[in-house]
Amino acid sequence: MGAYRSGVPTVVTRSLLTPEEAAQVLQPRDDVVLEEVRTPGTFGLIEGPFTAWERVVVTHETDAGVEVEQTVRFRSAMPGLRRMFAPAIRKEAGRLPVGDHPWPWWAPPERQNARVAQLIALLCGLALVAGYGAGVTTQTMTFAVDDFGMSDAAQGNALAAVRIGVLASLGLLVIADRRGRRNLVVFVSYAACLTTAAGAVVPNLYLLAGTQTLTRGLVTTASVLLVVVAAEEVGARSRAFAVSVLAMSGGAGAMLAVVLLPIADIAAWSWRL
Repeated sequence: MGAYRSGVPTVVTRSLLTPEEAAQVLQPRDDVVLEEVRTPGTFGLIEGPFTAWERVVVTHETDAGVEVEQTVRFRSAMPGLRRMFAPAIRKEAGRLPVGDHPWPWWAPPERQNARVAQLIALLCGLALVAGYGAGVTTQTMTFAVDDFGMSDAAQGNALAAVRIGVLASLGLLVIADRRGRRNLVVFVSYAACLTTAAGAVVPNLYLLAGTQTLTRGLVTTASVLLVVVAAEEVGARSRAFAVSVLAMSGGAGAMLAVVLLPIADIAAWSWRL
């Protein structure tokens, strides 16, 4: 069940039901969450995308029917994605399990455990980094060229050199098959952050192109490995979902580079920020 701190998400639902419907609410859920009975009216987590889950149901019979109060306390197992999915999760958590209910449109088509949910969230974080690393050079190269006093031809050559870095990913992917994909995807993500940051302190366009050529190879490797790791870890029916949220996260990273672009126009050197 897990320990709860103050501020843990809690959803309280009250409704007047028929005796048959109230009896359904007093049964363990078997949908996005698989529950077990802890005590009569109290249910704990067996499996689901949560690190903690507790559902407490209190009933009171009246002449009009059965008054039901359901209290659900939970902690999502998706670091970094909790806010994005919070409204949908709260709605699903507060739903009274009565009758047939369609599978949530926003959830993978099969139940996920906490470990897989955490993994997908972490992979999305790395995809965000990879997307930003792939997009920031293209967006800021014009400002860098102006700062270094180089020509448009030099800018074109620099961008062409950066794209050659994609070829380096082929060698890194071979290493992944021998040394392990998980360790390498973490390594190349950290390395991409370092090479991207190194581009902010270079003294000339040639070194900028060199550092960002390395970055492009690293983020390309990360992008491929993220999809492979996700496909290996999630269930067969959830692979399309995992790949789609990774693509969305990578796109968000590239969009972040565009959103922050006005900073590069503040001063001649501000593209380095």
